[in-house]
Amino acid sequence: LVYNNATQNITLGTTKQLSGLTLGQYKTKVECTLANGYVLTGTESNIDVTGVPYSAIPPTDAEKTGAMGWEASSWNVEFKDSYVQLGGVMGSGSCTITSPSFHVPADFKVKVDVSGYIRALDAWIFGWRNTTFSVSVGGTKVEGASVGSDSQEEHPMAVSGTGKLTTSNPKITCNSSYEEAGPYAKVSSLRVTYN
Repeated sequence: LVYNNATQNITLGTTKQLSGLTLGQYKTKVECTLANGYVLTGTESNIDVTGVPYSAIPPTDAEKTGAMGWEASSWNVEFKDSYVQLGGVMGSGSCTITSPSFHVPADFKVKVDVSGYIRALDAWIFGWRNTTFSVSVGGTKVEGASVGSDSQEEHPMAVSGTGKLTTSNPKITCNSSYEEAGPYAKVSSLRVTYN
């Protein structure tokens, strides 16, 4: 197998997973050398390495892990070893993490599954302060990938939905919105598959 001027030898009747490829498009062709020395060459074609399927357990900080890390677009996000916490610090509002860019040669649908924990806050005098966690794909909030909390206890959350990664917005975002300090969402894992 020849791809981008690199060669991998594969024994007939076996498969081999290519590793170390960065996201992008690769020109590939198959060349088969027979025992008598003849070389058969297949037609060259393009293969896109999109980054999907993708798994982040948990999503990691781009400042520490580089190109495949996630970016926090607000100060109230904490990247930990087993989760990313969105909210739960002083102040209120909204906090978001954004995935690295996927390679999207043409728009395509994906399924996103997120698991973690969510917690609201009883602000005593002012009543409950809920938090809402949501996922967006390609800039569009994913139908069904939203969950709210009205419990002061941390409890498991699992959101799942489908969306479209686009050439103009090849990213996924996770957002937690809350009205007071205290409520939060923790993202433990995020998986993206073709839909």
